Amino acid sequence: MAAEIHNYEKVSIYPLDADVLEKLLSINRECVFNWCTQDNHPMGVVMSYIWMDGRVWLTAGAHRHRISAVRRNPKVSVVITSAGTEFGPGKTVTIKGRCVIHEDRRPRTSFTRRSHDTLTRSRKSGQGSSRNSLIRRCALCLR
Repeated sequence: MAAEIHNYEKVSIYPLDADVLEKLLSINRECVFNWCTQDNHPMGVVMSYIWMDGRVWLTAGAHRHRISAVRRNPKVSVVITSAGTEFGPGKTVTIKGRCVIHEDRRPRTSFTRRSHDTLTRSRKSGQGSSRNSLIRRCALCLR
């Protein structure tokens, strides 16, 4: 007989199966990316991401405040929910770790090539398609 549960607020006792987790991370395209500001306030923003090689990959303009914040403190987290997926609502994944900023061309080019079709397919026609190509971009990798 399973142990009796006494604390229903401790959600870490309800893990997702490995195959469900992998599929949820692979099919979803949006997450909340969280970091700390210079005065240690938590901050988060909804961002597109891809799950590639067992890591969360995102991209942002180098001028964004989140980039300077991650340079200061690379400890970040992402939150991904099952809302809008075949799993329905009620499943959430939080991944915490250190974020690596890739500004050199090779990782950014690889990420951009592999993510372009994935993210473009998930966007509605015309949404997010006009990007200023002069903005210096960074690839973010949560390890």
